Amino acid sequence: MTESVEIKLARIEEKQDQILRRLENGDANFKEFEKRIAKLEQQVYAVMLVGGGAWLVFLSWYRMNGG
Repeated sequence: MTESVEIKLARIEEKQDQILRRLENGDANFKEFEKRIAKLEQQVYAVMLVGGGAWLVFLSWYRMNGG
């Protein structure tokens, strides 16, 4: 026996619903990754600023002490 058109359409609709759920989960995961990356970028910039400041202090100290 062959399936009716209604049953085939219902199966296609269910598959579409599954795809949409997966896409929504992917969007949520992507947004979470964006937040985490932004936080990491802020931490990297802060470390760079502290490191740059430490380097300037060292250079100033070195020059003042006969370097």
